[in-house]
Amino acid sequence: MLTNEQQRQATAICDEICEQLETHDQYACTLNDRREAAADSCDEVCALVVRMLQAVGYEASRAGAKLLVQKSRA
Repeated sequence: MLTNEQQRQATAICDEICEQLETHDQYACTLNDRREAAADSCDEVCALVVRMLQAVGYEASRAGAKLLVQKSRA
């Protein structure tokens, strides 16, 4: 179970990515940069980020510490 702070961090990551996708077709980032804020639940925070982005229509995937998000092709 994620803490409120970890949920806020996931939301902040999603907001940042959505801002980038306003002017770009895709966005990639390394999630290790966010490990401090996510603490020991980095995997859970990252999984939540992917689910949140997919819920709003982006194609989001994670490979190790890298997250790739693209605008939906549909």
